[in-house]
Amino acid sequence: MQEITATLIEGEELNAAVRTRDSSKMPSDVRETLHKTIWVWAPALASEPRDVLLRWGREMATVAFGSEAKVVLVVNGPGSESACISLRRDMPRGVEVSWVSGPASIGRAQQLMTHQFLQSDARLLARIDPDGQFSVNCLKKLRSCLTPNGSDVIVAQRDEASIAGCMRFLGNVILRFLALCVGIVADPNSGCYVMNRKAAAVLCQTPLPKYPEPRMLMALKKASLTVSSQVVPILPRQGGRSSIKSLRRAALVFSSSLLEMFSWDQL
Repeated sequence: MQEITATLIEGEELNAAVRTRDSSKMPSDVRETLHKTIWVWAPALASEPRDVLLRWGREMATVAFGSEAKVVLVVNGPGSESACISLRRDMPRGVEVSWVSGPASIGRAQQLMTHQFLQSDARLLARIDPDGQFSVNCLKKLRSCLTPNGSDVIVAQRDEASIAGCMRFLGNVILRFLALCVGIVADPNSGCYVMNRKAAAVLCQTPLPKYPEPRMLMALKKASLTVSSQVVPILPRQGGRSSIKSLRRAALVFSSSLLEMFSWDQL
């Protein structure tokens, strides 16, 4: 079993094979997913509850997009390789499990998935967090709205009434205020979106931090792409943990968000 970077392993040889559609030189997993319509991926920490990730996999396998979708769970952080091996044994057919070595970083996983996505013929790239807050139906709703409203990216905007907890609410208020200062969507740390290839190409060239959502949306806006949002209800978190769980965390979100705003001209 290889980590997610292994799909790029042969480097220029594999990239050339994908560009020319020379399937004889492609690994079987690349051949099989080359003509999928939509890629759906989810980032997960190796420490997240195994039963929650398997429940997400079962939901994706039964009610997602069927044979037109490539679905990947990307495990990262310490212990990601062993967690990936364990999850692969029980994950339903049709849901791949890959891993990223090194420190936990959703931003790094995002860039690797975006790079691989652009090597395929797929038209759309979607992300959905596997903690149960966003349902698969929410992802379908975003996809159905993307083309009619002319957006390059559509983000799930969580219903305010669904956001519980003082620190979570405070973190969202801070991020939303700073995001609105530069004119992007009202929920810039949402873990669910659908984007087209034009948006993915921008992200592939954008350095992303550990928690990439605000930087990602700012880069897309800077590139004059159309970013919109769709209000969706969220469900109780089934497992995992929030990145905002104390005053110290809220202060970190505030300071990093200010940094994002002031680095707008450098993107």
